[in-house]
Amino acid sequence: MQLGRRIKELRKKRNITQQDLAEMLGVSYQAISRWENNITSPDITALPVLANIFNVTVDYLLDVNINENTQIIENIYKQSWELCVIQKHKEAQELLEEKTKLFPNNYFLKNELLNIYYVLMYDNDKEIYQDKIIDLANEIINNCLISDYKFSAIKALILIYGSKKEFTKGKELLELLPDISYSKDYLKEYVNLKDKYGYWRDNAVRIEGEAVYNTLISFAESWYISTKEILDIAKYKSKKSIKTNNIVIPFMDGPTDKYNPASDIYTSITNNAKDYLYISTPYLIIDNEFLNHLCNASNSGVDVRILVPGIPDKKLVYILTQSHFGKLLESGVKIYKYTPGFNHAKNYICDDLFGVVGSINLDYRSLYLHFENGVYIYNDEEIKKMKENFLYDLSFSEEIKLEDWKKRKWYKKIIEFILKTFSPLM
Repeated sequence: MQLGRRIKELRKKRNITQQDLAEMLGVSYQAISRWENNITSPDITALPVLANIFNVTVDYLLDVNINENTQIIENIYKQSWELCVIQKHKEAQELLEEKTKLFPNNYFLKNELLNIYYVLMYDNDKEIYQDKIIDLANEIINNCLISDYKFSAIKALILIYGSKKEFTKGKELLELLPDISYSKDYLKEYVNLKDKYGYWRDNAVRIEGEAVYNTLISFAESWYISTKEILDIAKYKSKKSIKTNNIVIPFMDGPTDKYNPASDIYTSITNNAKDYLYISTPYLIIDNEFLNHLCNASNSGVDVRILVPGIPDKKLVYILTQSHFGKLLESGVKIYKYTPGFNHAKNYICDDLFGVVGSINLDYRSLYLHFENGVYIYNDEEIKKMKENFLYDLSFSEEIKLEDWKKRKWYKKIIEFILKTFSPLM
């Protein structure tokens, strides 16, 4: 039996509507309809959730061993990653091209392959890799249900068509955005012109003086990778002299780096906290090691508080975020939901001495897989302002109590348990 027919059969047996099933999975009811009509297939991460909703095995749904496949996929990514670290991108390409044939519906691997194509395009036959990017990106856009991957694919295509001076095609791609959630309207959320996720909360800092030059260096490096053009940034170096005892260090983080500065900075601040540690993050998907760091800080007497959204933008990711609450709450960590809406701020504030502002979420993808930017601040008055803003946000927030967390719905517990297996992919 085809997967779509089986989903439809099981859904009707449970007397569940397409809309009900969509809400459980955090997708649109149109996506459910496409599955059931075998137009598209669910992503691999949705299969164990579907299996638990219908009280069947994944084997019954798809006739595969999901646990075994998950481990295989993680090993493939690790191998690819290790090859990229030592600049063997062609070997990583060959590996992923071979393995994606075995897992045709795994867009996590295909998204990584797309990134490798983009790197290789600048040092090899440009036209060949442009064609590869176009073909793979279109496949992801047309078949994948994960918005992040679709968004990345559209960005890749726009850049390719821009380099080929095919601006009409690039413009047409922008018209696809409303159909995959990352629409033009989506941008309105950032400036609160759209209330889908309530009030959209974000933070930023203004950098002045010599520290700005670090951001220019980061930009110039990225620009060179993309264009092979060397920018003359020296002429933009600030002549403004600022007398201060503080330290401000803009930094970049990415999967091609040998080190993980974001993860190292967060870990160092956590382990050296004495008085308080305040964290704002839209997503909280961390490994056991970092979870223990936070718990140890709280157990040692540090006032650890974490602010997460009250209205999530990704339902399954938010459920996975909540799965980490139990151990943290038991250790005395205070967790708050920003009730006005979606808290998109990524701040790390400690002891009026240390602060980090940037694009870095507390999840696997930000810490290890994505290119991110941040600013590390030490002994600056701005940290106190960040603290004031955090406490102000808490005044509009609801504290999550351990006893209430334990009373969450049974199916959410099951989904949490299943999703933890795929947490590095989310």
